[in-house]
Amino acid sequence: AEDSDEEDGPPIERHASETFERREQRLASASAAAVDEEKALADKDVAITNQAKEWAGAEDSDEEDGPPIERHASETFERREQRLASASAAAVDEEKALADKDVAITNQAKEWAG
Repeated sequence: AEDSDEEDGPPIERHASETFERREQRLASASAAAVDEEKALADKDVAITNQAKEWAGAEDSDEEDGPPIERHASETFERREQRLASASAAAVDEEKALADKDVAITNQAKEWAG
């Protein structure tokens, strides 16, 4: 005679179930209220107007006027890109591929003891 009542489950599961039920009740009542008022949730008609000129913020989009942390990050990124490009060019000149090397594989009689 196993009872399928949720009250016999662990406390955490009862809490989760009760929380879920309360949330569902709130959503159902909010949805019913919106339908009663003939309003669609999250939908709204907006008017679109043409502008004669671009947004003023788009005219000056240089990074130099940004916060110092963003300037630092951009400068660091640019320096890294330059280092990678020069290293790649040097490797191509020497006909070497970066990070690729032929290695010999040897079989071992026992497992690594590390």
